[in-house]
Amino acid sequence: MATVNKFPEKIPHSLQNNTMFYRTDDLFALEGSSHKNAMYELTTRSKVFSVFDSRSSSEKPDSAIPLYKLGESGAPVLPTGLVFVRFSSETIIEAMESSLKSIGYRIANERTGHHNAAWLESIDGSIETALANLRQLGSLQEIEEVQPQFLSRRAKR
Repeated sequence: MATVNKFPEKIPHSLQNNTMFYRTDDLFALEGSSHKNAMYELTTRSKVFSVFDSRSSSEKPDSAIPLYKLGESGAPVLPTGLVFVRFSSETIIEAMESSLKSIGYRIANERTGHHNAAWLESIDGSIETALANLRQLGSLQEIEEVQPQFLSRRAKR
């Protein structure tokens, strides 16, 4: 897996606006649970990520995934490698498979409730690759929305 510095410094919240997430040097995550000294865990349906403070860790492993913040003061979020896309209403997602494959994506989940939308992932399964190719994905003529998925820590009530 890639080192943290190979991840993009900033990631668009959506390619349809100028809001950006900025990579933070303070936090990183490792896939898997029960890592010693983890601050907290973030989970998806199929994965667990342990989050660490880089200021108290002696080194970042090559498999470290950086966290990002929305602006300077936003809450830290973790990219999952999934990207939500929505094409024009006339487009059927399955018809776009070869175009998606040519820029390094595959359909991860079509169950969005819409024939023209899906969750994508990089063909190699890498979070880094999924984020690096967002602009290419947004340049597809039929595309209307591109949003990378992020995980955040739950707020305590």
